Amino acid sequence: MVKIEIDIKQEIWDFLNKKGDPALVVKQIIESAWEMSDRKMIIGILTNCHTGKDSVVNLEYHIKPSTSDSSRKIFTIIGGPTGYESFYIDEWCIENFPRSGWLACAGTIGKWDKLFIDAADMRKAFLEAGLIQ
Repeated sequence: MVKIEIDIKQEIWDFLNKKGDPALVVKQIIESAWEMSDRKMIIGILTNCHTGKDSVVNLEYHIKPSTSDSSRKIFTIIGGPTGYESFYIDEWCIENFPRSGWLACAGTIGKWDKLFIDAADMRKAFLEAGLIQ
């Protein structure tokens, strides 16, 4: 028995690209659905800037190419204290964050909440992205 694997996303995308403008809305809907299905979540510890109390938060994250330099990837958390906490993924981050965690926002008393992602969650995200083994 021969198993044939087809990248269905690519096949649909190629088909819609050949159809021109009438397929634009369909392409946008499919792209949105793919993005939603690709959502990845990470757990963070949010420290309230007024009370100092910690709470566990579930945050969406993405690892995508930089818009200014597509050869570099950016790790972005959506919904952090400033809206978007992010960093360029480089050797130092890959080496350290899975061991020590990431202080996504240092916080400022009375102004900005503190956000910390622990080492286990950073390790899990990096493993899923194939950045570490």
